Amino acid sequence: MYHKGELRKEIVCSGKILLLDGHDIQAALQCARWAREEHIPVMIDVDKVEPLTPELIRDVDFVVTGSRFPTLFTGISDREKAFLELQKHTSGFLCTTLGFEGAMAWVEGKIIYAKGLKTDVVDTTGAGDVFHAGFIYGLLQNWDLEKILQFANAVAALKCRELGGRKGIPTLREVQEFLNRS
Repeated sequence: MYHKGELRKEIVCSGKILLLDGHDIQAALQCARWAREEHIPVMIDVDKVEPLTPELIRDVDFVVTGSRFPTLFTGISDREKAFLELQKHTSGFLCTTLGFEGAMAWVEGKIIYAKGLKTDVVDTTGAGDVFHAGFIYGLLQNWDLEKILQFANAVAALKCRELGGRKGIPTLREVQEFLNRS
């Protein structure tokens, strides 16, 4: 639990993009406020719903969730209907990862799908985390959304080739070679 004075604005706002999660909502809210004050884009990796989650996602620039989050947040079991309802609760970009199916995103008033990439899956631990990392890398490269989603999907797919959350994290070269073969 976040206690006042534990976070330092100069550290939180020292990067080009701030990635948050929803594990300590009070801390995430404070960090998001600071980042907005400094005009730093904020991305959130959110998978659980707490009472302040709606406040947290409302003004985040990039809401990227796991596949179950839209249903957990809205109570709607239909994936697309839950995603559409979730979109009403954020002013930022919305994307949901879909495992081997890829990802779906809200773009120019409609849902688009970014197809997943095939690989030999050993363990999916950490796939969502590296999806976020790949997404941020694409943002920092100023790529278009389609390329960002394709890249993030590739990073996540390649990570799944190895057991554990870190061992399978691919290099940039591995991702580029994989995308060239796909």
